[in-house]
Amino acid sequence: MEDYFYYSDLVNNELLYLLKQPDFAASLAYLVDFKNHSDLIIIPHDYSIEISNKDICISVILLAGFETNEYLTLKNNVNFNLITLSKIIPEMCEFENMYLKYIDKEQWYISVINRVGENNNQSIYRIKNLNIDSVSIVIS
Repeated sequence: MEDYFYYSDLVNNELLYLLKQPDFAASLAYLVDFKNHSDLIIIPHDYSIEISNKDICISVILLAGFETNEYLTLKNNVNFNLITLSKIIPEMCEFENMYLKYIDKEQWYISVINRVGENNNQSIYRIKNLNIDSVSIVIS
């Protein structure tokens, strides 16, 4: 929890917090390639959150800027996947030449429930309250 406020945007911090829970990260990874993954490491980057282990690398894109600042470094990882929970990001011209998978937060919510059960974790309901499509503008 030491880096709960890694991002200036509270929604991205909430997403990071949720992904640091092993069942939440594993559920999202399952939606990417329909395989069960364990020992996932969560690494916050300036424009994305990386979910990875020896078998898969997923970049959850948060902001434009990823394509020039992080993509070239991460794309060489094993089984690299780009995803977003935002409906806006896939429509942005910055990502038009990248294979980017959109995952609806409701899909993720149901995947987590299937993994841990509905009554076992109050954080499950925090997924529904994520305002992923609020747009943050970062000026650098």
